[in-house]
Parts: sequence; C-alpha cells; structure tokens
Amino acid sequence: MGAVLVVARDTDHEEHLLEDLARRPVRAPIATSNMDLLGRQWPNEAVWRVPGEAGTRRRLIDLAP
Repeated sequence: MGAVLVVARDTDHEEHLLEDLARRPVRAPIATSNMDLLGRQWPNEAVWRVPGEAGTRRRLIDLAP
C-alpha cells in the first residue's frame, strides 16, 4: 500500500489543501507537507499530515493503514 505525497508551497497552501481533502476525500491515501518544513527537516521525519488529523504530523513509515 502506498500514499500520494503532496508538497505545498507554504503552510497556508497546505492548510487549504487539507481543508479541501477533508471536504472532498479521494480514494488514495494522501499526505501533505510544505516546502518550508521540508527545507529544514528530512522527508523521513515527522513532517507529513493527513486530512482529518488537525496539527498531527507523521513519519512516512507511519502513514500506512
């Protein structure tokens, strides 16, 4: 099982994307992050968010259902 990883330009765009995904879910698991955060941390750290989990960031390994 995989996940679609989406990198937003900044935190505001990431928030809007998560709101849209919560309103209109898609079939594939999706995780988001943003360029600011990924510029300071490695992608395998807890930098990914999923729709419906406000404020919680996860590691890639923890995204699988």
